[in-house]
Amino acid sequence: MGKISDERRGGSNRTRQVDGTSVRSHAIHVEGRPHPKGRPRAGQSKAGKTYMYTPKDTVDAEKKIAEAWDGPVFSGEVAVHVIVDAEGTSVIVERIDLDAKSKLRGDLDNYIKTILDALNGVAWKDDSQVVKIIGIKA
Repeated sequence: MGKISDERRGGSNRTRQVDGTSVRSHAIHVEGRPHPKGRPRAGQSKAGKTYMYTPKDTVDAEKKIAEAWDGPVFSGEVAVHVIVDAEGTSVIVERIDLDAKSKLRGDLDNYIKTILDALNGVAWKDDSQVVKIIGIKA
């Protein structure tokens, strides 16, 4: 599960020591076709109560990526670079130093999702056309 390819990482995990103690960036590659996050599903218990759950294939895909992570838990702000193709998923997490913290409270990915959903069918025909996203929360 979560096999990491050194070839896809450029032969290195790109981990660098900055001051002898802190890691600046770390990269992984997870082999296998990437899986998009599934929408939450509603189920019904035997008692008739409705509950929400995450589809099993989404849970499995997230677990595979999490198990592949062999780097540190970063503190402070980070940049995340993601490349997905038919053979797998490459991820680079890089510590960044900002002059000032954002005054926005929400998660960047949620802001981006709102914008993409709003423009789908308006600025482009289908969201499958979006192949690159650059987001900054300032």
